[in-house]
Amino acid sequence: MPKETMKDKIARLEAENKDLTERLSKALDVNMQLNNEIVEMQNATSPEIHQSEIQNLCEAESYLYDQINDRDKEIEKLKAEISILKAEKEKVRPKTHNERNAGRKPTIDEKTIALIKMYRAQGMTIKAIAGMMGISYGSVQKHCR
Repeated sequence: MPKETMKDKIARLEAENKDLTERLSKALDVNMQLNNEIVEMQNATSPEIHQSEIQNLCEAESYLYDQINDRDKEIEKLKAEISILKAEKEKVRPKTHNERNAGRKPTIDEKTIALIKMYRAQGMTIKAIAGMMGISYGSVQKHCR
């Protein structure tokens, strides 16, 4: 299974957010219908007959309120995650030169380079340093720059 990219994750979370929002809207519609039925039953002429039905509808309504609150919390979490992912996506990591460390490896170590610079600062010629260190004139010249 390929790794999910930030763009795909954002798209997936936005789709989930949209789905949850639609489901929340449907739940609110059902809740409104239940409220209307409760009001109609309460206004009925014989409240004793409908009392058990009203109780069932009230329980269903409280269950729907709980579900709506849970969905609201899920939507808020998804929105927070989406905003975090978008912020991370905008953070661009600056590329360093030669990140993979590709290319030819140096033949002269840091200690030798420091010695070359020290000898050059003392006034030795490049040719004398190259002969003493056993490296080419060009290498000494390159590291003196």
